[in-house]
Amino acid sequence: MKKRILITGDDGYKSIGVRLLAKILVPEYEVTIVATKEQRSGVGGGTKAYGTKTWGKEKIENVDAYWVDGNPADAMEFAQGLFPNKFDCVVSGINWGENIGLSTITASGTGGAAIRALAVNLAPHAVIMSLLLGTQDTTWTNDTSQQSVESFTSYPGESAAFILQQAFENEFWQRPFVNVNFPILPTKEYQLTTFVQDLSLYYKYPVLISDSQYSYDEQVYAFQGKPDCGNSVDVGALWNGYISVTPFQIG
Repeated sequence: MKKRILITGDDGYKSIGVRLLAKILVPEYEVTIVATKEQRSGVGGGTKAYGTKTWGKEKIENVDAYWVDGNPADAMEFAQGLFPNKFDCVVSGINWGENIGLSTITASGTGGAAIRALAVNLAPHAVIMSLLLGTQDTTWTNDTSQQSVESFTSYPGESAAFILQQAFENEFWQRPFVNVNFPILPTKEYQLTTFVQDLSLYYKYPVLISDSQYSYDEQVYAFQGKPDCGNSVDVGALWNGYISVTPFQIG
């Protein structure tokens, strides 16, 4: 019997990362998509808790795809209400833009969806997948629903399928969550890592503050340069060309 996979994320149910995962995982898994109707990057685990919300159903890559007019965490609340049986795993991504360090994951809608999924008992494991982009700017919030997945099938698509297989074979490394970041250049080599504890080793800080405004987008989240840490830390492995695989738990 095929394992049941729920795909979600924060870039929208038609995003290139969601469609890519659906295409690459369908041959080996029973796949369902539940995700936001539109781009919801950077909303963390926040929900639209009050009021009635809308949802719909379509086919994407021959997969049942449910969209929710809300945040990524709302999508997981919806899934918990719709599906009586647990999935074997929730995969959130592939996010277009890296998610490194626990503080980044908790601020990310991609991470927020994964955390909410396990909080409402949708699955025993959640895997967060993200792709390092060649440049770091606000393009990670772009709508990718019209982009073709074909040029990404080999990478990161096949590498994502390989890492998910490794996760199952290794019983998810005895942790409920796994955070995965793919480097720019194609590879299937991975390193088991821990989270970077100081984001200023990776991103340019400080936050820019003026009399009545502040900013921490393009200026702060520009790359600092190659971090001074080894392959045992997520940013070190990622910048050295490895897939960083970080098993973790919260609490």
